[in-house]
Amino acid sequence: LSKVTDADVSAEALRFMDFRRMDIGWAPAWCGRVTYSGDLGYEFWMPASSQRYVFDRLLAAGEDLGVRLFGSHALNSLRLDKGFGSFSLDALIEASLWCDGSQSRDQPCKKLVAV
Repeated sequence: LSKVTDADVSAEALRFMDFRRMDIGWAPAWCGRVTYSGDLGYEFWMPASSQRYVFDRLLAAGEDLGVRLFGSHALNSLRLDKGFGSFSLDALIEASLWCDGSQSRDQPCKKLVAV
């Protein structure tokens, strides 16, 4: 990220769960130091008209570091490996995988086991 912005993105300046306004190249964006993969990661909010430019710029800047795309199933595996929960996947009544087993098979799960 430091290759494409003048903003200080060091661990001290941009801590986990911090959000900052910065320019990525010419594109203004909000950057959140948040990750769903469990590794150092960022999320960006920007106008749709800037998204392709920022995407291409980030991929090009990370090429020598081995940055590459991965799919949502890989992301889900990474977050499970780190123990990061997903409300929509892990904490719904319908998520019988996480039920504690005290209910009968034909009853909906009422008690969820924490991840």
